[in-house]
Amino acid sequence: MIVNKSYKKRPNQNGFTLVELAIVMIIIGLLIGGILKGQEVVANAKVNATIKAIKEVKAAATIFEDKYAFMPGDVRAGVVKNCNAANHCRGGNQNSTVTAEPGNSRVGWASFINPADTAADRDFMEAYQFWKHLALNDTMVGVNGAANPLNASERAWGSTNPAAPVGGGFEFYYDHLTSIGVNGHILRISGLGMTGNLGINGGGSMSPSQAAQIDRKLDNGLAFSGDVYADYGTTVTDCKNRDVYNENDPSALCVLFIRLFR
Repeated sequence: MIVNKSYKKRPNQNGFTLVELAIVMIIIGLLIGGILKGQEVVANAKVNATIKAIKEVKAAATIFEDKYAFMPGDVRAGVVKNCNAANHCRGGNQNSTVTAEPGNSRVGWASFINPADTAADRDFMEAYQFWKHLALNDTMVGVNGAANPLNASERAWGSTNPAAPVGGGFEFYYDHLTSIGVNGHILRISGLGMTGNLGINGGGSMSPSQAAQIDRKLDNGLAFSGDVYADYGTTVTDCKNRDVYNENDPSALCVLFIRLFR
């Protein structure tokens, strides 16, 4: 056997070289950056979809009012197509507000809108019938026109009320209890609005950053003034410090209010 004396045994190579480690770190950085960028893209898409949904609700209600002379929820039952007991559909009192008595409405910024079947709770019932009337009039998708708001298992986002792209869902009601001093018909976006647990620092469905983006695109970007505001029953919450959204706090949640009509 002939031995090649020029061959030298290579020493063992344990671990990575600095170049290899650098390459690994670059790859990890790119992956993390891609994930974060992807999350940002998804969050922005939800914001844009929510803004589109808000505009669609306002347009649908305006078209309905132009057609029937009263807002959905407020118009009498016999006016709306297919509004009958089989669909759990009821009419309002045609006082030009989605509430029984504008000056005595019991629906406030943090109210659980409980559709109890009593005359005293017609304020709350008109708020649910708002969505039902739109659905039965074929001007609202994402709502089951036959759902029963008195049935807790059917009273849910995507059933009696439309779901919101940012999470949670939409409610509509007339509010004269607003602490900012301007009455109006409110579109509320929350996560817990139908559970009775809205709270000051809870019940939200979107981050302060998402709420701020919606506010800037639809209004003035201020959290405690204008026609778009967050947690407006108080000045300082996890979501905001008066007019300033806490956009650097990803763990905070906001309840957003949009005044669609006076």
